[in-house]
Amino acid sequence: MRKIGILAAGFALALAWGTPAAASSVISFDPNGAVAGGPINIDIFDQAPGNALAVGVSAQTVVPPNCATTGNCPVFNLLYQANLSVAKLSGGNVFSNGTDATFPNKFFTFVAGFQETITSNTTPGGTTNLTFGYSPTNPNTLSTSATSPNFFFMYDAGANASDLAGTGFVTPGAGNPILSGHTVAADFDSTFNTTGLAGTAASCGANTSCLDQFGTDNYPAVKSLKGVGGTTVTVVIDAFNPAYFPNLIAGTTITFFNTSNNLPFLQVDPSACFSRTGISPTNAGCNLANNQIGVGSVGATNGFSGPNSVFQVDANESFQLPAAVPEPVTLGLLGAGLFGTALARRRQLRKGKQ
Repeated sequence: MRKIGILAAGFALALAWGTPAAASSVISFDPNGAVAGGPINIDIFDQAPGNALAVGVSAQTVVPPNCATTGNCPVFNLLYQANLSVAKLSGGNVFSNGTDATFPNKFFTFVAGFQETITSNTTPGGTTNLTFGYSPTNPNTLSTSATSPNFFFMYDAGANASDLAGTGFVTPGAGNPILSGHTVAADFDSTFNTTGLAGTAASCGANTSCLDQFGTDNYPAVKSLKGVGGTTVTVVIDAFNPAYFPNLIAGTTITFFNTSNNLPFLQVDPSACFSRTGISPTNAGCNLANNQIGVGSVGATNGFSGPNSVFQVDANESFQLPAAVPEPVTLGLLGAGLFGTALARRRQLRKGKQ
């Protein structure tokens, strides 16, 4: 049970969100990129169930005692990819990915990457509880390095990406990505619980703990642990395409919240491939330099054999605009008013002395 607990540590990656977000801000979003139709108001992006991969976490991972205090907790990379499902305003759907009546055939995807640490694991009553921290290795700089990823990108994809193949999530070209940023340590919180192997004979046949339980089992040789987790993570927006986000402000934050992190896969296919950088597209076979093998890197039992671990993630994102800052004209008028007040006061004092 100890090995299972250590292994499952890799699953509480920062894209299984659980803590409610702060009050969200309304922003303008134009799915057509200012071509036609005009912008709509939204406050939440609700992503379709997608995939995340913990790179470098397996049952052989050891969590040193009191590592959070000593600073020597194991560090691992997290890669994430998903299609958009809907955009919302105050809980109601206002845009549907790919099927919207006002914006037909518009598809959007998300990719992200950053680093986490495993801070503790305990096994009370047969249930393994794990906690995680945000790694400070790259907290404040946008990186395209395959060895130290810290990125967040949204793409105008042109079509739904393939969760099974892991292709189509990154679509370089004019105007893409339409949104980019980096993760930060603020408000980070992450946990994961596992209770052993997943699945039943009814759902998996002879492989009673199969990883892929969404429709056809595409990986009949791969088993998986069973578990659920939750994480909150914050992204700071560095750049955006104003054709899609006409009123967005650099420095706006996005909070991932109310999102599940589950094993086995019940709502989407496990991915064969991930982009290591978020700007390099993946391909069938994952044989490009900046591709990362997904399910093919998790061993015979996902979350246990290693060296990596893949899991299903379902994320929601809310926006928080920065606090309003007075415009230069407003500041000038304010300064003029203060100067005028001071001048009048001085004149009064002079009259009093005469």
